[in-house]
Amino acid sequence: MNRTSCLLAITITLILPLGCFADMYEYTDNEGVVHLTDDPGKVPAKLRNSSKKDTSSATDVPNKPEHTIQTEKAKDAPVSAAPADVQTDSFVLQNATSATLDLWRDNRVDQLYDRLVNRGNMPKAQFAEKLQATSIRPACCWQKLDGFEVLFENSSGATVTAKIGIEVTDYIIARKSNTVAKSFTSVEYITREFRLLNEGGLWKMQLNDILSLRDAARESRDQRDPGSL
Repeated sequence: MNRTSCLLAITITLILPLGCFADMYEYTDNEGVVHLTDDPGKVPAKLRNSSKKDTSSATDVPNKPEHTIQTEKAKDAPVSAAPADVQTDSFVLQNATSATLDLWRDNRVDQLYDRLVNRGNMPKAQFAEKLQATSIRPACCWQKLDGFEVLFENSSGATVTAKIGIEVTDYIIARKSNTVAKSFTSVEYITREFRLLNEGGLWKMQLNDILSLRDAARESRDQRDPGSL
């Protein structure tokens, strides 16, 4: 490369950046067409007062208005689904059922009656008589409640299923004396679907479900009939 070519290249290199930072003017003509120019003399005289001077360089990244940034963030944000009914932990429902069965097992009939719903017209005394007239009660500990599962739930109630262990005491009657010669207790497992209702945040079993469990265990005992000596 000769000396003249080198000088020309240096001159172009020095001049080009200056052009990149030249003032730009923007105006819109009568037909709505937007024009850009670096020569203010090319802007029509009647539009010079309304033309916009753009001092940004060609290498600048234009800043977006704040509202545009916020809109794009909102657009990219995940869409939340409509809030669903809050589901109760299954352990809460299971513990409520277990506590009710414990009241029955401990023969705390008054507290059991108050904890049940849909009692109908049955008074507490009649309910107590029905339970205390038999030797049937829920089993203890791990035999009491198994396979607990919530089938359906909303804010007012839940349908559940469970295998409930019921202790049944059998008596062997001595034929000659007609007295109890021997007794033994077994556990009958009854799988039932029943409904819990929510009253003020307390989940309650229904009275008829308690009586239904008692009747089912009694039928199972009668079918086995241990006989007599």
